[in-house]
Amino acid sequence: MKVAFIADIHSNMEALDSVFSHIQRQGITEIVCIGDIVGYGANPNECATIIHQKKIPSVQGNHDFSAVSLDKLEKFNQYAQKALNWTSAKLSRDNKIFLGNLPKFLDIKLEGKSILAVHGSLNDPLFEYIYPQTPDSVVKELLARSKSDILVMGHTHIPFIKRFGQRLVLNPGSVGQPRDNVPEAYHTQGKIRHSQGVRKDNNVRPAEILGGKAAQGRLIISFFSLLYVSWLLFDATLWPYALSFSAVQPWPAVL
Repeated sequence: MKVAFIADIHSNMEALDSVFSHIQRQGITEIVCIGDIVGYGANPNECATIIHQKKIPSVQGNHDFSAVSLDKLEKFNQYAQKALNWTSAKLSRDNKIFLGNLPKFLDIKLEGKSILAVHGSLNDPLFEYIYPQTPDSVVKELLARSKSDILVMGHTHIPFIKRFGQRLVLNPGSVGQPRDNVPEAYHTQGKIRHSQGVRKDNNVRPAEILGGKAAQGRLIISFFSLLYVSWLLFDATLWPYALSFSAVQPWPAVL
């Protein structure tokens, strides 16, 4: 079973449309959203409505929470605060109800694998950042506490994947506001197999977000992805969670 993880859409409808188009072309029907559907961008109602209409399982992000409640604004910088006030004024009543009722944690079972989704972390589901450079000891402890096969977090807008034995921790990156100096929309796809877990399809960057326009981009396989293929050729059971990213520039050493 194929599954796609999306996160940090941030009211960027052009990017979300492009990501959905790519997911559809891959024949993927299972999508999980890791929060921050709104905030910053110009289309909060459109993004919230389509996630709601498609019945995509979602967790609440910090922007979703504060755009509805206008609480904890002191945790945001001045620009994010202005965006949240604007977003709150624009959101429809129905979308405020939808966003306000999203859970902080989402426990999903797919093909016998348990997936725990949270926007921030288990310590603070809304506001804590877990970065690629966060010590493995911290990430491993979170994974142990999650009691899941796959722990998915968002919030940083920077994708990563870490493996601990047969278990996996990942951040799918940001659909609407990537923060790794590459202006392209992210999502992460994986294949859930009951016997062998998750394997890499591709983390794709299907849209360049330039001037508010989305343009279909090429999928470029990195050296890291080629290493993945080599691993599977030599020993298909050695890396049962062999997910990797395609890339258009070198990835941090942690990958």
